[in-house]
Amino acid sequence: MVSEPQFVACRSGGKKKKDDCDPVAFDTLARPHIQALASCEGAERLSGVLSLGFELDFESASVKSVKSGKSSSFAADDVERLLACAKKEFSKVSLTAMPHKNDAYLIFYRVEFPEPDKAKPEHAAAAAEPPAGEVTEATGRATVSWDVALVRGTASRDGVVVARVMQGTRVTVTGRRGDWYRIKYDAKGSTGWVYRTAIGM
Repeated sequence: MVSEPQFVACRSGGKKKKDDCDPVAFDTLARPHIQALASCEGAERLSGVLSLGFELDFESASVKSVKSGKSSSFAADDVERLLACAKKEFSKVSLTAMPHKNDAYLIFYRVEFPEPDKAKPEHAAAAAEPPAGEVTEATGRATVSWDVALVRGTASRDGVVVARVMQGTRVTVTGRRGDWYRIKYDAKGSTGWVYRTAIGM
């Protein structure tokens, strides 16, 4: 789950201020990249909170730095791994043409990684095994409706969790087996299986 952005400070003409910071439209640009952190290596086993900060520099029209805040609850190694993934996600993000009143901004998000079994109450509905049979090919787009959808390697509640995809993420449906849907869930085209209610089916 990704919080609304918190504008901590801004800078204009070399002067730093905490009040009167205009809310630049960074969220629309940033949210898909933050949601992609659920697919970072090792993220599927994490449970806790990442305080994720961004320094926006409009002189270079880029994200100057990505940092962790004090409220992060992960071990240092896990924080560094997530930050490295975030820096890669935002390395090519451009702020060109984004309206702004100040030269620089510091913005923080609270990114919550729930325990897999607590991702959504409806997950309990996935307890029944899907009927045996061939995979039915399917095409289309869907949106993750659970807070966090568990993506498994096989169409089974016992399948290994290969990724967790956050609410609001758009995915491509490529197949169906019983109550399970095969999806492509990131820009790399990675595939896995989710229970039907995870994507509003």
